[in-house]
Amino acid sequence: MTSRRSQILNAKRSVEMVVLPLESGDVKVEVRERNVAQQFDLLEKARRPDGSIDTKLSGVEGIIACCFDPDTGDPLFTDADRDYILEEMPASLYWILSRAVNKAAGFITEEEEVADLKETPPDATSTS
Repeated sequence: MTSRRSQILNAKRSVEMVVLPLESGDVKVEVRERNVAQQFDLLEKARRPDGSIDTKLSGVEGIIACCFDPDTGDPLFTDADRDYILEEMPASLYWILSRAVNKAAGFITEEEEVADLKETPPDATSTS
């Protein structure tokens, strides 16, 4: 029988696979749960001088920290991509990635994801 301690120490971080529907073809992205050090680093980067968290910046930092190429294992984004994510990435792609980041971290459950999908705003790039 495995002890509780062993079970906890052998726990694996969550990994989500998402597909980004792009004009050039679908792109698979591996979204990995952050470890504790990465989570605290993200919170420090996103902390405002008054102590509150800048949710826009925390979302971007989560994407930078958690999105990987599933074939190579390399990060898809770096700190140098922060401005691109904030200012140029289509909101529909950001929405897909940020939802996967939050799901991998356990911040949303399957039930919450289904409910959230019902309230998701239409694709801002849609022309219909």
